[in-house]
Amino acid sequence: MDSSIELGDGTMIVFANARGTYGDYGEEFDAFLSYVRDNTVKSEYVRRVDDAVRRLRDSSVWRRSMMLWSEKYREEFAEAYKEGEVKGEARGEAKGEAKAYGRIESLIVCLEAAGRGDEIPKALRDPNLRDELFKEFGI
Repeated sequence: MDSSIELGDGTMIVFANARGTYGDYGEEFDAFLSYVRDNTVKSEYVRRVDDAVRRLRDSSVWRRSMMLWSEKYREEFAEAYKEGEVKGEARGEAKGEAKAYGRIESLIVCLEAAGRGDEIPKALRDPNLRDELFKEFGI
C-alpha cells in the first residue's frame, strides 16, 4: 500500500510511522519523527516547526476555531465511525474499529488538505459519497 497521496497541485500527503524503522530518509526526517514521537527538538528545522506549533497552540483564536470544528463534526464523525466499525466487523476484520477510524480520519485530512473541507459533513453522513471519496484519495 502506498504511504502517500498526491493532491494534484504538486503537493502530497505522506503517512509516516514515527516509530517505524523502514528506510533511511536522512537525519532531518529522523529528527522530525523524533519530535512527533517524543517532542524532542534535534535540529534547526524541527525548532522552527516546534515554534510554529507553540504559536498555534498558544493562540486563543486557533483554539476557539478548533473547538468549534470539533463540536460541529463530533456527532457526524461518531455516526460514520460506528458505521465503519459495523462494516469492518461484518467482513470479519479483527481490526475493524481501528481501520474504520483511520480511514475516516485520513479522509478528513485529505479533504482539508485539498481545500475541500466543506465536503466533510456530507461525506460523514453519506456512505456512498464517502466510499467514492475513499476511492478518489486511495484510502
